[in-house]
Amino acid sequence: MTPEIDEFGRKLIELVRDPTIDSAEVLKNRFSKSPARLKLNTYDEKTVQEILDIVLPDVIDDTIFHVLNALDGGGLRMIYQSDTGKACDLDEEGMGELAGWLFGDEGWIKSFSRHPTGQADE
Repeated sequence: MTPEIDEFGRKLIELVRDPTIDSAEVLKNRFSKSPARLKLNTYDEKTVQEILDIVLPDVIDDTIFHVLNALDGGGLRMIYQSDTGKACDLDEEGMGELAGWLFGDEGWIKSFSRHPTGQADE
């Protein structure tokens, strides 16, 4: 993996995945006025909390996986410009492996996330 791909993965986790998990935490607050949370209030609170702890990171990780998979397959084309200014064709330099680098013991989630949960833990 090139330094640019590794940087892209780190930023994807730190700037997209973790903040999305943080903002989804509003669903865990039973006093939230979120339409989804208001519907969840009709269920047992302990069960809701347990389900959200499992589902939120998994849905977010699945979404990121599918975006990366689309980049891997050429369905989406993207050039990433690293902090050093180098342009990196994610499809070419990612070698069709971006989605694979998300999970695993040495994957981007485990390496860079404040919320190192998800499919790699199962």
